[in-house]
Order: sequence, then C-alpha cells, then structure tokens
Amino acid sequence: MAKKILQSISVRLRDVTGKKSTKRLRSEGLVPCILYGDKIEPMALCSNLKEINSVVRHSSIITLNIEDDKSKTKTTDVQVKDIQFDYLSTNILHIDFQQVRMDKEITAEVEIKVVGHAEGIDHGGQLDLVSHQIEIRCLPRDLPDEIVIDVTALNIGDSIAIGDISLPSGVSGTFTDPHITIVHVQAPNLEEEVEEAEEAGVLGEPSAGEPEVITKGKSEEDAE
Repeated sequence: MAKKILQSISVRLRDVTGKKSTKRLRSEGLVPCILYGDKIEPMALCSNLKEINSVVRHSSIITLNIEDDKSKTKTTDVQVKDIQFDYLSTNILHIDFQQVRMDKEITAEVEIKVVGHAEGIDHGGQLDLVSHQIEIRCLPRDLPDEIVIDVTALNIGDSIAIGDISLPSGVSGTFTDPHITIVHVQAPNLEEEVEEAEEAGVLGEPSAGEPEVITKGKSEEDAE
C-alpha cells in the first residue's frame, strides 16, 4: 500500500501559558495547542488560525512542523485528539495533538456518512441515524476520513447494525457487540398522522348520511 500523504501545518513553541497568554494569542489570530506523547514531555504550541482551519477540520492525522525559539524546525506526525470550539463563532479555540508512530495502530472516532435514498421513506418511514460516529482501529496511514453507509435498500423496519458495516482494508472496529443499530427506518407515527389530519380538517363531523354514534348511557326509564 502506498504511503499516505499527510497534510502539514507549521507550529511554534510558546514559553508563556495561562489565560492571559492564550487570550493574547487569539487576538493575534493564533490558536493555542498542546502536543503530548508516550516518550515526550507535553509541549505548548501555537499556530495560525487560518492554517489550522484549512487542515484540522479535514484531517485527523497531520504532520507538525515545529519551530523552536532558535528558528530550528523538526517534524512529527500527530493525531488530532480534541478540539475546543467557540460556540458563538465556531472558531477553534484550542487543540490537543497526540504524537503517533506510523507503524503502530491507533484508535479514532470517524464520522459516518449516509448515502442513498432509503426505500422506506417513500412509504412514510423516517430515517434515523442513531450514531454519527464509529470508533475504529488502524495504522495512521490507513485512517479514513469517513465511513460511508448506503441506505438505499432499507425499507420500513429495516436497519443496519455496526457489524454490517464494510470497513476499508486495514481498518477494524473496536465494538464488542456487532448487533448495535447504527441506522434504521422507523414506521410512520400514527398518532402524529391523526393529529395532522385533525388539524387539516380531514377528520371532521360525520356527514348527513352517516349514523350518529350514541355515547349517552341508558335513561332511568330504560334501566327500569
């Protein structure tokens, strides 16, 4: 298998940490980061926000070009382990990188992408994606950007379990129960349909030709 070409970003060491420092960095268009690994001390880093946005959102394995205070650069391959977003602007506030070895398997959560138009939707069913991610294990070079699931053949009541998903070569799932449902087509909600019909005036008063349903109890005279 050909070696996976990794995207890279430039980062530099930062000597000062803390709230004031990170606030200043963000005001300068930089993103605070931290790098950790099995055989290295945690390293406080920062990188350009635009460069981070263009790479990190589309790749989980990245090559960091680390520049120190003497303008010397060294490279290391990393996995994006955690991203903190600004809930107001969706800008990246902080990133955790974990150093990886390209010859050692890693675990990662990968997005699930649903393709196709489920047959059951045409019969009133609703497609329900139970889980948007799946945890997998593989070598860094084999890490896929997403796992694609085709739902075209699903009718009402049909489902796809985690064990039914075809994973790419070199990739295995970390799940212990292969019967966990990932996506299924739900039957129409009859109660909701009745409510919608009532609101639309479909279920109105009985017509003149229909018998009236008597719901009153017997009179005292009938009871005697």
